[in-house]
Amino acid sequence: MAAFNETGLVRILLPKRWGGAELGLTTHMEVAIELGRACGSMAWVASFFIDHPFFVAQFAEEAQHEGLPPDLVPPAAR
Repeated sequence: MAAFNETGLVRILLPKRWGGAELGLTTHMEVAIELGRACGSMAWVASFFIDHPFFVAQFAEEAQHEGLPPDLVPPAAR
């Protein structure tokens, strides 16, 4: 999972204010489909890790600080 995290894919849907790419759901699905061509299990896990920060980013600001993993929270926001 560390290698996956290093690719930046977990930041596809993450808002730019949190250091993400803020791309759309279409891009997310395209990535999952391509990963699925090689390994369905990895595509499912990757999709989960891409979705989670996106959902947390929809919460109130305080909850975002509590819900995002430390490596996804920019140092200035800690």
